[in-house]
Amino acid sequence: MKVLLIAVGLLTITISGFSQKTKKDRRAENKQRINALIKQEEEGVIAYEKSTVIGGKLINDGYGVFFELGRAKSVKQGWLFQLELSERKHPKEEKLSYDFSTPFIFGKQHFFYPVKLGVQQERLFGNKSNKNGVSITY
Repeated sequence: MKVLLIAVGLLTITISGFSQKTKKDRRAENKQRINALIKQEEEGVIAYEKSTVIGGKLINDGYGVFFELGRAKSVKQGWLFQLELSERKHPKEEKLSYDFSTPFIFGKQHFFYPVKLGVQQERLFGNKSNKNGVSITY
């Protein structure tokens, strides 16, 4: 019984040792996968399905924030969803401040927050030919 148990244990260790890949094999597979992704990117094939952009903007009469969410339906077609929220100031408003008092905005009647919602369908017209090429969408 002991001999059988030792034989089964050694056999299990030996089989599991053969099933694992060496470090060189894993590195070679990883390098090959990365090279394939780089080649696809140079050819203009989209390597992603989702994109997200969040940002802010300063304009001469206010400020705003925006959010864009992109989804690739296929290599040649995608959707872009946009949301933008801004605060605008009227050009006749003046900020007045007297000695050691809280500032007062003369001419302020209300706040104006324009909201922009957008949905855009993007189609690939001309693909990028090489690393320095240009992709044309409509």
